[in-house]
Amino acid sequence: MNAPSGKLLRLELAEKELSLIQMDEVVKILERMVGLFKARCLTIPSKVSPLLQYETELPVIVGILQKEIKEALQELADHYAYFAEKGTVETTGEEHEPETS
Repeated sequence: MNAPSGKLLRLELAEKELSLIQMDEVVKILERMVGLFKARCLTIPSKVSPLLQYETELPVIVGILQKEIKEALQELADHYAYFAEKGTVETTGEEHEPETS
């Protein structure tokens, strides 16, 4: 068998240094992020409906909805930063369970 080429050695080193990750890890990270974001978005109606129940002012309604959407987007950004820093994903099962806040 031939010795690994210089290019292969550089790729292996980059992977070990986490500057290069396997495609299946990228897919796992994206699936987890999308799952968490979906679960978070699905909590918005039950979270804001009591706040909107008697609200009649459109700017107030829009403000409440925007606040919740911005919070969900911030959580997505936080997860992205975490995964980008870590470079791997651990399955916890929480990506399919909505939050109860």
